[in-house]
Amino acid sequence: MTYSVDFEPIPDWAESWEANADASVWTFNLRPNNGGFSNGDDVTADVFIYSWKRLLNPESAGAYASILFDILNAEEVNTAGADPETLGLKAIDDWTLEVTMVGPRGIFPVIAGYAACFPTHPPSVEEFGDEYTDPNITGQDVISNGAFLLKEWVHDVRCTVVKNPNYWDADNIRLETIVNPIIPAEQGLLPYEAGEIDWSVVPLAELPRVQADPVMSNELEKWVEPLIWKILPGTNVAPFDDIRVRRALSHCIDRDRINELINQGGDPAYCLMPPG
Repeated sequence: MTYSVDFEPIPDWAESWEANADASVWTFNLRPNNGGFSNGDDVTADVFIYSWKRLLNPESAGAYASILFDILNAEEVNTAGADPETLGLKAIDDWTLEVTMVGPRGIFPVIAGYAACFPTHPPSVEEFGDEYTDPNITGQDVISNGAFLLKEWVHDVRCTVVKNPNYWDADNIRLETIVNPIIPAEQGLLPYEAGEIDWSVVPLAELPRVQADPVMSNELEKWVEPLIWKILPGTNVAPFDDIRVRRALSHCIDRDRINELINQGGDPAYCLMPPG
Protein backbone atom coordinates (compact mmCIF):
# COMPACT_ATOMS: atom_id res chain seq x y z
CA MET A 1 0.00 0.00 0.00
CA THR A 2 0.99 3.60 -0.45
CA TYR A 3 -0.76 6.98 -0.45
CA SER A 4 -2.08 9.30 -3.11
CA VAL A 5 -1.33 13.03 -2.95
CA ASP A 6 -4.54 13.28 -0.91
CA PHE A 7 -3.27 10.66 1.57
CA GLU A 8 -5.75 8.05 0.41
CA PRO A 9 -4.55 4.40 0.28
CA ILE A 10 -3.72 3.29 -3.25
CA PRO A 11 -2.17 0.11 -4.70
CA ASP A 12 1.50 -0.65 -4.32
CA TRP A 13 2.60 -4.28 -3.89
CA ALA A 14 -1.03 -5.00 -3.02
CA GLU A 15 -2.90 -4.36 -6.25
CA SER A 16 -6.32 -4.73 -4.58
CA TRP A 17 -7.89 -5.39 -1.20
CA GLU A 18 -11.29 -6.05 0.28
CA ALA A 19 -12.92 -6.46 3.68
CA ASN A 20 -15.59 -8.76 5.03
CA ALA A 21 -19.00 -7.33 5.96
CA ASP A 22 -17.89 -5.56 9.16
CA ALA A 23 -14.24 -4.81 8.18
CA SER A 24 -12.91 -7.17 10.87
CA VAL A 25 -11.00 -9.21 8.26
CA TRP A 26 -9.02 -7.66 5.41
CA THR A 27 -7.67 -9.54 2.40
CA PHE A 28 -4.81 -8.06 0.36
CA ASN A 29 -4.09 -9.35 -3.14
CA LEU A 30 -0.42 -8.95 -4.03
CA ARG A 31 0.99 -8.62 -7.53
CA PRO A 32 1.83 -12.21 -8.52
CA ASN A 33 5.34 -13.28 -9.56
CA ASN A 34 6.46 -9.71 -8.98
CA GLY A 35 10.23 -10.16 -8.46
CA GLY A 36 9.94 -6.87 -6.62
CA PHE A 37 13.01 -6.98 -4.44
CA SER A 38 16.08 -5.44 -6.02
CA ASN A 39 17.75 -8.88 -6.22
CA GLY A 40 14.72 -10.40 -7.93
CA ASP A 41 13.13 -12.08 -4.90
CA ASP A 42 9.34 -11.89 -4.76
CA VAL A 43 7.37 -9.71 -2.36
CA THR A 44 5.00 -12.34 -0.98
CA ALA A 45 2.39 -12.63 1.75
CA ASP A 46 4.95 -14.43 3.94
CA VAL A 47 7.33 -11.50 3.50
CA PHE A 48 4.70 -9.17 4.97
CA ILE A 49 3.99 -11.59 7.82
CA TYR A 50 7.71 -11.85 8.61
CA SER A 51 8.10 -8.07 8.54
CA TRP A 52 5.10 -7.35 10.76
CA LYS A 53 6.09 -10.04 13.24
CA ARG A 54 9.54 -8.47 13.39
CA LEU A 55 8.05 -5.03 14.04
CA LEU A 56 5.92 -6.45 16.87
CA ASN A 57 8.74 -8.50 18.40
CA PRO A 58 9.59 -6.71 21.68
CA GLU A 59 13.27 -7.54 21.11
CA SER A 60 13.16 -5.34 18.01
CA ALA A 61 12.09 -2.37 20.17
CA GLY A 62 10.18 -1.01 17.20
CA ALA A 63 9.08 2.55 17.89
CA TYR A 64 6.01 2.07 15.70
CA ALA A 65 4.98 -1.40 16.85
CA SER A 66 1.72 -0.04 18.25
CA ILE A 67 0.60 0.96 14.76
CA LEU A 68 -0.30 -2.72 14.24
CA PHE A 69 -2.23 -3.17 17.49
CA ASP A 70 -5.49 -3.32 15.52
CA ILE A 71 -4.40 -6.80 14.36
CA LEU A 72 -5.68 -9.68 16.46
CA ASN A 73 -3.26 -10.43 19.35
CA ALA A 74 -0.69 -7.89 18.12
CA GLU A 75 -0.69 -5.91 21.35
CA GLU A 76 -0.42 -9.10 23.38
CA VAL A 77 2.58 -10.24 21.33
CA ASN A 78 4.34 -6.90 21.70
CA THR A 79 3.61 -6.19 25.36
CA ALA A 80 2.72 -9.47 27.07
CA GLY A 81 4.90 -12.13 25.47
CA ALA A 82 2.12 -13.87 23.55
CA ASP A 83 3.04 -16.41 20.87
CA PRO A 84 3.58 -14.61 17.51
CA GLU A 85 1.82 -17.54 15.81
CA THR A 86 -1.44 -16.31 17.38
CA LEU A 87 -1.33 -13.10 15.34
CA GLY A 88 -4.24 -12.53 12.99
CA LEU A 89 -1.99 -12.95 9.95
CA LYS A 90 -2.42 -15.70 7.38
CA ALA A 91 -0.89 -16.34 3.97
CA ILE A 92 -3.72 -17.87 1.94
CA ASP A 93 -1.12 -18.37 -0.79
CA ASP A 94 2.01 -16.52 -1.93
CA TRP A 95 -0.02 -13.60 -3.25
CA THR A 96 -2.92 -13.37 -0.78
CA LEU A 97 -2.57 -11.98 2.75
CA GLU A 98 -5.48 -12.26 5.18
CA VAL A 99 -5.43 -9.99 8.23
CA THR A 100 -7.86 -10.55 11.11
CA MET A 101 -8.45 -7.52 13.31
CA VAL A 102 -9.48 -7.21 16.96
CA GLY A 103 -12.81 -5.89 15.68
CA PRO A 104 -14.19 -3.74 12.83
CA ARG A 105 -11.31 -1.61 11.52
CA GLY A 106 -12.25 0.26 8.36
CA ILE A 107 -9.10 2.40 8.58
CA PHE A 108 -6.64 -0.50 8.33
CA PRO A 109 -5.65 0.05 4.64
CA VAL A 110 -4.51 3.54 5.68
CA ILE A 111 -2.39 2.05 8.46
CA ALA A 112 -0.95 -0.62 6.14
CA GLY A 113 0.32 2.10 3.82
CA TYR A 114 2.49 3.72 6.49
CA ALA A 115 6.27 3.39 6.15
CA ALA A 116 6.64 1.29 9.32
CA CYS A 117 4.57 -1.42 7.62
CA PHE A 118 6.72 -1.69 4.49
CA PRO A 119 8.05 -5.22 3.87
CA THR A 120 11.61 -6.14 4.81
CA HIS A 121 13.89 -8.57 2.96
CA PRO A 122 13.95 -11.59 5.33
CA PRO A 123 17.26 -13.18 4.19
CA SER A 124 19.06 -9.85 4.67
CA VAL A 125 17.72 -9.49 8.21
CA GLU A 126 18.64 -13.08 9.05
CA GLU A 127 22.19 -12.55 7.81
CA PHE A 128 22.97 -9.05 9.06
CA GLY A 129 20.39 -8.30 11.75
CA ASP A 130 19.57 -4.67 12.38
CA GLU A 131 22.58 -3.58 10.31
CA TYR A 132 21.19 -4.96 7.05
CA THR A 133 20.39 -1.41 5.87
CA ASP A 134 24.00 -0.20 6.07
CA PRO A 135 26.03 -1.07 2.94
CA ASN A 136 29.21 -0.05 4.76
CA ILE A 137 28.72 -3.06 7.04
CA THR A 138 27.17 -5.58 4.65
CA GLY A 139 29.54 -4.77 1.80
CA GLN A 140 26.66 -4.86 -0.68
CA ASP A 141 23.73 -2.80 -1.86
CA VAL A 142 20.73 -2.85 0.43
CA ILE A 143 18.11 -5.29 -0.91
CA SER A 144 14.77 -3.52 -0.85
CA ASN A 145 11.52 -3.27 -2.79
CA GLY A 146 10.62 0.41 -2.96
CA ALA A 147 10.88 2.78 -5.88
CA PHE A 148 14.49 3.58 -4.93
CA LEU A 149 17.47 1.65 -3.55
CA LEU A 150 20.08 2.86 -1.09
CA LYS A 151 23.27 2.80 -3.16
CA GLU A 152 25.63 4.72 -0.91
CA TRP A 153 25.62 5.93 2.69
CA VAL A 154 28.59 8.05 3.70
CA HIS A 155 27.84 8.57 7.36
CA ASP A 156 27.28 12.23 8.29
CA VAL A 157 27.95 13.25 4.67
CA ARG A 158 25.34 11.97 2.20
CA CYS A 159 22.99 9.18 1.13
CA THR A 160 22.56 8.24 -2.52
CA VAL A 161 19.59 6.29 -3.86
CA VAL A 162 18.96 4.98 -7.38
CA LYS A 163 15.81 3.80 -9.10
CA ASN A 164 14.82 0.19 -8.47
CA PRO A 165 14.29 -1.42 -11.90
CA ASN A 166 12.24 -4.21 -10.25
CA TYR A 167 9.71 -1.83 -8.71
CA TRP A 168 6.27 -2.61 -10.15
CA ASP A 169 5.77 1.01 -11.32
CA ALA A 170 9.39 1.68 -12.35
CA ASP A 171 8.38 2.94 -15.81
CA ASN A 172 6.68 5.92 -14.17
CA ILE A 173 9.58 6.80 -11.86
CA ARG A 174 11.30 9.70 -13.58
CA LEU A 175 14.32 10.25 -11.35
CA GLU A 176 17.26 7.90 -11.77
CA THR A 177 19.45 9.08 -8.89
CA ILE A 178 18.87 11.21 -5.79
CA VAL A 179 21.72 12.51 -3.66
CA ASN A 180 20.62 13.57 -0.18
CA PRO A 181 23.36 15.54 1.60
CA ILE A 182 23.41 15.23 5.39
CA ILE A 183 23.74 18.88 6.36
CA PRO A 184 24.14 20.18 9.93
CA ALA A 185 21.09 22.16 10.97
CA GLU A 186 23.22 25.16 11.94
CA GLN A 187 24.00 25.76 8.26
CA GLY A 188 20.40 26.83 7.78
CA LEU A 189 19.60 27.95 4.23
CA LEU A 190 23.22 28.60 3.22
CA PRO A 191 23.58 25.41 1.12
CA TYR A 192 20.33 26.20 -0.73
CA GLU A 193 21.28 29.80 -1.37
CA ALA A 194 24.71 28.67 -2.59
CA GLY A 195 23.08 26.34 -5.12
CA GLU A 196 24.48 23.21 -3.46
CA ILE A 197 21.06 21.59 -2.98
CA ASP A 198 17.75 21.78 -4.86
CA TRP A 199 15.44 22.29 -1.90
CA SER A 200 15.52 22.88 1.84
CA VAL A 201 13.20 23.17 4.78
CA VAL A 202 13.10 26.80 5.84
CA PRO A 203 14.19 27.25 9.48
CA LEU A 204 11.57 29.18 11.42
CA ALA A 205 14.00 31.98 12.23
CA GLU A 206 14.70 32.43 8.51
CA LEU A 207 11.07 32.53 7.40
CA PRO A 208 10.57 36.34 7.62
CA ARG A 209 13.72 36.90 5.55
CA VAL A 210 12.65 34.37 2.92
CA GLN A 211 9.16 35.89 2.71
CA ALA A 212 10.69 39.34 2.17
CA ASP A 213 13.21 38.18 -0.42
CA PRO A 214 12.03 38.98 -3.99
CA VAL A 215 13.46 35.70 -5.36
CA MET A 216 13.08 33.17 -2.56
CA SER A 217 9.57 34.33 -1.69
CA ASN A 218 8.46 33.04 -5.11
CA GLU A 219 10.18 29.71 -4.46
CA LEU A 220 8.60 29.22 -1.05
CA GLU A 221 6.07 26.38 -0.91
CA LYS A 222 3.86 25.15 1.91
CA TRP A 223 3.31 21.40 1.83
CA VAL A 224 0.90 19.17 3.65
CA GLU A 225 2.45 16.69 6.07
CA PRO A 226 0.36 13.99 7.81
CA LEU A 227 1.66 14.98 11.20
CA ILE A 228 0.28 16.67 14.31
CA TRP A 229 2.38 18.24 17.07
CA LYS A 230 0.64 17.84 20.40
CA ILE A 231 1.02 17.75 24.17
CA LEU A 232 -0.30 14.57 25.79
CA PRO A 233 -0.94 14.78 29.56
CA GLY A 234 -0.61 11.52 31.45
CA THR A 235 -4.22 10.45 31.87
CA ASN A 236 -3.30 8.13 34.75
CA VAL A 237 -1.68 10.91 36.79
CA ALA A 238 -3.63 13.47 38.83
CA PRO A 239 -5.07 15.92 38.02
CA PHE A 240 -5.15 14.78 34.38
CA ASP A 241 -6.92 11.55 35.30
CA ASP A 242 -10.04 13.72 35.60
CA ILE A 243 -11.58 14.28 32.17
CA ARG A 244 -13.01 17.60 33.38
CA VAL A 245 -9.48 18.90 33.95
CA ARG A 246 -8.41 17.76 30.51
CA ARG A 247 -11.41 19.45 28.93
CA ALA A 248 -10.72 22.66 30.85
CA LEU A 249 -7.09 22.61 29.69
CA SER A 250 -8.20 22.08 26.11
CA HIS A 251 -10.60 25.02 26.29
CA CYS A 252 -8.01 27.43 27.73
CA ILE A 253 -5.34 26.79 25.08
CA ASP A 254 -5.18 29.54 22.44
CA ARG A 255 -4.23 27.37 19.48
CA ASP A 256 -4.28 30.20 16.97
CA ARG A 257 -1.90 32.33 19.03
CA ILE A 258 0.49 29.43 19.68
CA ASN A 259 0.46 28.58 15.99
CA GLU A 260 1.13 32.21 15.07
CA LEU A 261 4.09 32.49 17.44
CA ILE A 262 5.68 29.09 16.84
CA ASN A 263 4.73 27.83 13.38
CA GLN A 264 4.16 31.05 11.44
CA GLY A 265 2.31 29.27 8.68
CA GLY A 266 1.05 25.94 9.99
CA ASP A 267 -2.55 25.18 10.79
CA PRO A 268 -3.91 25.01 14.35
CA ALA A 269 -5.19 21.56 15.32
CA TYR A 270 -8.66 21.32 16.83
CA CYS A 271 -8.84 17.53 16.58
CA LEU A 272 -6.55 14.57 15.90
CA MET A 273 -7.71 14.28 12.28
CA PRO A 274 -6.60 17.21 10.08
CA PRO A 275 -9.12 18.79 7.67
CA GLY A 276 -9.46 17.05 4.33
